[in-house]
Amino acid sequence: MQPLVLILAGGQQKRWTAGTNKMLAPLFGEGLIHRTYRKLAEAKFPVPYVYSNQASVIEKQQAYWPEHHSDQVLGAIKASKPLWTEANLILLGDVVYSGSLLSSLKDMLDQQ
Repeated sequence: MQPLVLILAGGQQKRWTAGTNKMLAPLFGEGLIHRTYRKLAEAKFPVPYVYSNQASVIEKQQAYWPEHHSDQVLGAIKASKPLWTEANLILLGDVVYSGSLLSSLKDMLDQQ
C-alpha cells in the first residue's frame, strides 16, 4: 500500500526573517519546500498532499485545505484525518529532510 504523504505548510510563515515565505526560502539553489518535493520523488514516494492555501507553496502537488482548517500543527494533523490510510507520513514544511532519511522512511513503510 502506498503511504499518504502530507506536508504541513499552512502556518503564518512568521518565524523566519528570510524576507520571503519561509517555505520558498532558497536552500542549495531551490526553495525549501521544492527541495522536499524533489527529495520525496527521488525516494519514490507518491505525490504528497500539501496542507496549505498558498498557490506558490502548493505548486503541482495535491492541495488539502479543509473548511475547518488550523494554522497550528496539532490542529492541522487532526484536520487531515479524512485523508489517512494505513500508512501515513506527515512532514513539516519548514524542515530540511535529507534524501537518505526519506529513503529510509520509504523502505520502512514498504516493509509494513
